[in-house]
Amino acid sequence: MSFKVEDKDGDFTDKVDQRSKLMFDTIRGMTGWVSTNPTTKTQWVYQYQPNFCS
Repeated sequence: MSFKVEDKDGDFTDKVDQRSKLMFDTIRGMTGWVSTNPTTKTQWVYQYQPNFCS
C-alpha cells in the first residue's frame, strides 16, 4: 500500500505534513498487514504463473 501527497506548488502546510505522518505511522503499525516474507509484484506474478511472459 502506498499513498501520495501532492501540491501543484510543492508547498505543504504543517497540517498536511502532520496528517501524512499520522497516516504513515498508522499503516506501519498495522502489523497484521505486514508480510514477514515480502515479494515484489513481479516476483508474485512469476511465482503464481512462471510462464506468464513466455
